[in-house]
Amino acid sequence: MRKLLLFFYLITVGLSVNANTPTTVVAASLGAPILSYYPSTVTPTSFLISVSDTNATEVAIEIEAMGGGLTRTIIVPAGSNFNQSLTNLLPKTYFAVRARALGCATSTGCGTVSSWSPVMPVLTLVAAPPKATLTLENNCPSFVGFQIRIDERPEDISEFIIKRSFDGSNFHTLANIGPGERSYYDIGPAPGITTHYVVYTRNSTGLTVSNTLTVPVQAYVAPAAPQNLISSFSGKTDTQLHIIWENAPEDTHCGTNIRAAYYIMVKREGEADYSLYSLTYPATTDIYITGLKPNETVSYDVFSISDKNIFSGHAGGTDKTYGPASAPSNFIGVAYKDALNNSSIGLSWDHPLDDEDYFIIEVSEDGTNYLQLGKFKTAEVNTFKHEPIQEGVDYIYRIKAGNYLFGESDWVTTQKIMYPYSKAPNAPFGLSSKASTSGVDLTWYDDSNNEENFILERSVDDNQNFVELAKLGRNVITYTDKTVTAGKTYFYQVKAMNTIGSSAASNISEIKVIATSGVINEELIGLFPNPTLNYVTVNLPEGVSNQNVEISLLDQKNRTVYSKTFNSQKIEVNMSELKPGLYNLVIKSNEFKSSKKVYKY
Repeated sequence: MRKLLLFFYLITVGLSVNANTPTTVVAASLGAPILSYYPSTVTPTSFLISVSDTNATEVAIEIEAMGGGLTRTIIVPAGSNFNQSLTNLLPKTYFAVRARALGCATSTGCGTVSSWSPVMPVLTLVAAPPKATLTLENNCPSFVGFQIRIDERPEDISEFIIKRSFDGSNFHTLANIGPGERSYYDIGPAPGITTHYVVYTRNSTGLTVSNTLTVPVQAYVAPAAPQNLISSFSGKTDTQLHIIWENAPEDTHCGTNIRAAYYIMVKREGEADYSLYSLTYPATTDIYITGLKPNETVSYDVFSISDKNIFSGHAGGTDKTYGPASAPSNFIGVAYKDALNNSSIGLSWDHPLDDEDYFIIEVSEDGTNYLQLGKFKTAEVNTFKHEPIQEGVDYIYRIKAGNYLFGESDWVTTQKIMYPYSKAPNAPFGLSSKASTSGVDLTWYDDSNNEENFILERSVDDNQNFVELAKLGRNVITYTDKTVTAGKTYFYQVKAMNTIGSSAASNISEIKVIATSGVINEELIGLFPNPTLNYVTVNLPEGVSNQNVEISLLDQKNRTVYSKTFNSQKIEVNMSELKPGLYNLVIKSNEFKSSKKVYKY
């Protein structure tokens, strides 16, 4: 209707509209809308505003809210008086709200707009208070103490409400404490009765309940079993074992579990039962079991008795005096996504005889050529995480144990392990093109660890009709188009794909072919070992040994952490000072550029 009225107005004042001649129409001046808001509608992330508009010729109203680095802009149809909800805002943030009338349906390119209305400040509410996490600090028959941990936004808490229950259902308030407190002591629990605690955080928006801390309040109990009991390498020989442990902290405040003595029980190889080897002091933390034979398997059991004649739990194990290392057993691997959503393979194994000084783990993709992932001292370690891995690739692992006295065990090998493709790969980026005498040299960056192929596409002259130029293997990030014609303009884009699907296309690289220069074949560049611990060797093809070559390493944030110029066909790059992780190794001269991934562990 407004457009029709405007049309009649133009006729009345004598303006004509020619279908073949563009005409600029200047409408009457538009006035700024009037804004207000409803305080009762304000939440942590939204509020409702009222818009009053007295214009007769506007088409739309543009509303803008800015605050906390966030800008929300909406365009709504014009109306005399209406309400508009602004959502997806930040909590506890002042927003500057303003509006203007538009003579068009959008503000882009619109020549008829009003001035902005005066800025209306609106403060969103504070978010619900953060959740407290309760952890037990003291457990005595006469009092229970716990810590109150706040991981975020402590300033959004006005008080803590402490509640207790003896049945886990009916909670009663114990106390209200200030927001700066981080511990609480209940001086009235029932000894020997399981008690439950929760803490509510409160602020002007509401309440948030913590986890439930369940405490079996102590009576007199047995001493704790010896902790971290092991057969130590220190003092171990071919005729003796050295057993060490840690004494669990005693309840000196409550006096519920005080040790009086330790019992050391031993069962030698070939014996059916344990016999008492030693009765020793309560503060003892080690014992030497002597008079043994080489490679003899011995079982040991250590426990204590309290001053109330209550026996502790038992801690023990089995060990063997020194001899050749035995092979690990139950060597398995599982492909999974870790907490950071990285594709990984977790390895685990058993080695109950504990006669090794180190383990060696290697990996292969073909079952023949293996690469060492690590050689490490055991320290009771029986797991290893291999990351990053590439999805869709079969990995085979092998492990062996060794000691410094008698050598290494045989290899133990896994079956093939693969993490299947979980999603289509990310799009490649940074596609660039450079003319050479052989054609057009193309390079790009690989942003995925799950591509199976790269599909390179080309359009000639029109930047619209792209057709497949080449299907390349995983991790390939260069290609030379040798089918170009001088004088033509070419447009290129590249996609990554796997059996699940294809990524979006990369950026488009445009090049007009005028002249070309020499190139090298990407597949002729050697890089080993990869992964590596200290050094990686780059082997360049023949023909580039008499020119300067710049080698750069870029970390995962695209920062240059290494750069050096060489004049050699075989180049050794020192990565010993770099942190473990994935790097892009960039090889560049005046005639070519190449990039490859290398992993340092």
